Amino acid sequence: MSTLIDLMPSRCRESLGRRARVRRWITAYVCFASVVGAVQWVQHSRRVSLELEHARLTGAVQQAWDRNLEVQRLLREIQEAEDAITRYNRLAWPVRVSDVIDAFGATMPTSVSLTTLAITPREERRAPAPRRAGESTPAEAPKTFMVIEAEGVSPDDAGLAHLVSGLEASPLFSKVSLDYARSGAVDGVEARVFRLTAEIDLSVKYSLAQTGGAAEAPKEEAP
Repeated sequence: MSTLIDLMPSRCRESLGRRARVRRWITAYVCFASVVGAVQWVQHSRRVSLELEHARLTGAVQQAWDRNLEVQRLLREIQEAEDAITRYNRLAWPVRVSDVIDAFGATMPTSVSLTTLAITPREERRAPAPRRAGESTPAEAPKTFMVIEAEGVSPDDAGLAHLVSGLEASPLFSKVSLDYARSGAVDGVEARVFRLTAEIDLSVKYSLAQTGGAAEAPKEEAP
């Protein structure tokens, strides 16, 4: 049986052992440093990717927020426009106040005078016509009227009757009613104090005809 005989001096053997241990430590350090570097690089890449994703999401949220603000602004403008149109439709009567005054002036005798003239709008909802069982009743749109309340003085009943009949004959007024007519004294003279109410249907279109430079009574057009 052969045996190995180590003829290397102990000092050389120790020196080689120290070198082997140093190389192992260096190899372990390099491997550890490589692993740490790889982990840090992966974490850095992940962080950069997350930052990019965060920036992208932030930009998308900002765009969505800006679009929402723009939508809210447009909705406010649309609502303001609708409110303005509604106000205009309510205020823009198809008949001018001057037309009403002209109609009164054209039919009122010279002996009759008005003391007050009030014009107010009135909305009226009429009850729908009865229908048979099982049939739906359509909702009718409200009708708007211009109500003219006039008070005045007439020397006799003939002048008052002429005024009321003239207003009833005018196509401008859909309804004329005499509220009251009673005796009274004006500057010590006996007269008839009256109040009448006339209505103009604002759902009907009217046009003012001009003939020879003088305004005639407004004529009703088909709606």
